[in-house]
Amino acid sequence: MTDRKENQTGSPASRYQKGRYCLDRGRLGEAERLFREGAALGEVKCLYGIAASLLAADRDAEEAVAVLREAIPKIERLAEEGDGEACFLLGRCRETGCGLPPDRGEAIAWYRRAADLGSGDALFNLGCLMAEDPAFLDKAVQTFFLPAAEAGSYSAQMAVGYYYEQRHDEARARTWYEAAAAD
Repeated sequence: MTDRKENQTGSPASRYQKGRYCLDRGRLGEAERLFREGAALGEVKCLYGIAASLLAADRDAEEAVAVLREAIPKIERLAEEGDGEACFLLGRCRETGCGLPPDRGEAIAWYRRAADLGSGDALFNLGCLMAEDPAFLDKAVQTFFLPAAEAGSYSAQMAVGYYYEQRHDEARARTWYEAAAAD
């Protein structure tokens, strides 16, 4: 991805994006380091990333809760100012109950707002919520997963590849798996 020097000199926002990249791919130690660097430089969204990294690695849950308590009011402010990534993070908090009480309706509302602001990850998560009902799977793929995959969401690209693989459309499946691998 990048060399160590670039990680040390990148902006706080780039540390957040690189941390998300690593977290999505299971590189939890690297993700946590990037999030901590970004948070130390003032990137509020990195606080959520620290908590997510700790929880994903089954590590210090008490620290994760403390970090989330600090992060949530700041992320809410950013979301109210129209920050799409902050809207996405509030959707995640509401969907998972991580840092805020779980509320599916609120999660959907925050994901929709984030999607309206251009978040492919929010489109993907909306699709996941919709796809929980098998009757809506095809619609979820067309309405949410494909646009999210086209917007560059790694998770959506993998999901669309898997969707086509299960339908024995190997050419389309390969196209989406290759797109995810190229990221």
